[in-house]
Amino acid sequence: MEVNTLAQTAVATLVAVAWKVAGAVVLWLLGRWLIVAILGFFGVETTTFAALLAAGGVAIGVAWGGLLANFAAGAFLADNISNFSANPYRRVDLTAIINNTVDHHSAIRILKAGLAKVPNVLATPAPDVDVLQYTAAGPLLIVRPYCQQQHYWQVYLASTRMIREAFGQAGFPAPAPAYVVTGPRQAAPVADLSS
Repeated sequence: MEVNTLAQTAVATLVAVAWKVAGAVVLWLLGRWLIVAILGFFGVETTTFAALLAAGGVAIGVAWGGLLANFAAGAFLADNISNFSANPYRRVDLTAIINNTVDHHSAIRILKAGLAKVPNVLATPAPDVDVLQYTAAGPLLIVRPYCQQQHYWQVYLASTRMIREAFGQAGFPAPAPAYVVTGPRQAAPVADLSS
């Protein structure tokens, strides 16, 4: 019984609110038309007034469009923004490919010794140099020296130069893709059975 009473009260309230909203819309439309008509009656050019209103609407729309585009761009960033300035030191991530014929243990020793000579590379933590993966051109080494924040780019560039120069002085051949090319096997000749 209470559900029926509640439903009847809700319907009555919704109908009353709907009539009020409809009345407000009708009064707004009539009032807008009436204000423009009164301005025209007193000699005010309503076309100019309408043009100014339209221009203002366009300006507000453009401003909001830019604001909403910037908001959406910020909200839908694909990745997290990392602030490295809070860390006491920074890792420089580099890679180097060596030829398949080069002993990777030797290359790692050469790179670690070379990184120790690069200015502003921290001794602690020690630089990381190891095989990351194998490619068709040869093993891919990861080279990760550590430095203070303000020396990042200097260490990055100096370490890159050191890798090139150290491999050149060691006489390492340039990495080159190695592929095995095989052809189709030839079939054995078929014996002539007709004779």
